[in-house]
Amino acid sequence: MVMAKKPSNKAQKLSTKELLCLPIDDVFARLNTPQNGLATRDADELLEIYGYNEVAKKESKADFIGFLLHFKNPLVLILLLAGVISGLFGKCNSRLFTGV
Repeated sequence: MVMAKKPSNKAQKLSTKELLCLPIDDVFARLNTPQNGLATRDADELLEIYGYNEVAKKESKADFIGFLLHFKNPLVLILLLAGVISGLFGKCNSRLFTGV
């Protein structure tokens, strides 16, 4: 059984575009891995070094905070202020249409 070596710095510097242009045998040689895949022991060792292949999670803001962030736009604030003023000084029916 062919054992895989630890990834070299040369393998880490290859771009995806470079790897796609190489023949498959050269890709395996540059990445220091056999064609039939890694042994379980090697895979476990690399898993300890690099961790799981997971997408980084973004911190999600609460829905209410996201809603409040829409009000930082000056145009939204002007429209809200205009609606309040219209509701205070306008007719009662117009309050229904301005949303206040």
